[in-house]
Amino acid sequence: MILRMQMPEIPPILFVDDDLIVVDKPEGIASIPGMGHENLLDILAGGGWGDLLPVHRLDLEVSGVLIYARNRDSHRYMNRLFDRREVCKTYVALVVGRMDRPMGRFSGKIREFGSGRMGIDEIRGKPTVTEWERISLFSEYTLVQLQPMSGRRHQLRVHLYAAGHPIAGDQRYGKEKSTALFSRLMLHAWRVEFPMQSGEMGKVTAPLSASFRKNLPRSDDQSHLPVGFF
Repeated sequence: MILRMQMPEIPPILFVDDDLIVVDKPEGIASIPGMGHENLLDILAGGGWGDLLPVHRLDLEVSGVLIYARNRDSHRYMNRLFDRREVCKTYVALVVGRMDRPMGRFSGKIREFGSGRMGIDEIRGKPTVTEWERISLFSEYTLVQLQPMSGRRHQLRVHLYAAGHPIAGDQRYGKEKSTALFSRLMLHAWRVEFPMQSGEMGKVTAPLSASFRKNLPRSDDQSHLPVGFF
């Protein structure tokens, strides 16, 4: 008897046209093959979407908006947009500690220190900028909106760790107490905005996933969260 392995369910499709497909990536699934985990390229191909080309990536532990190109012309176009920093990416994160200022900017230079771990090195690191804005305060945590102005590996996780506010549930850069309390990394790619080949402005949003909402601290402050995040 031949046993057929069931293909994982295709995640929600947020947008699709002749050039692009944008999906709501769950945490725990890789963006591309080769990482020893299930990956969205294979899942989408198995669901009949054909050979797609990755435009950017999200860390394995991160959920949210992820773009794939459906043809080489679109792939080249989107790569140019990313190279010219014409793609605006907005993330939502729950971080350890209370961030008293309403907004700010991180600009520590980042380089790899070995074993895939990134860190701040103002001498040998590459310039990076992350802008942040507070969404809501909890007793021991802060929900923030993040916009990376550069695209370094683990940039958001490193900047928040260096600022003394690691992302809750971060197994690599977090604190032991936080990783024990949270079942996932509390980082979600919420929105991507970019000029489309048609000339229109594309804006694709992935509401906070159920696993993200489930891990938010219980507090009256949740009633004040902007409706658009859910």
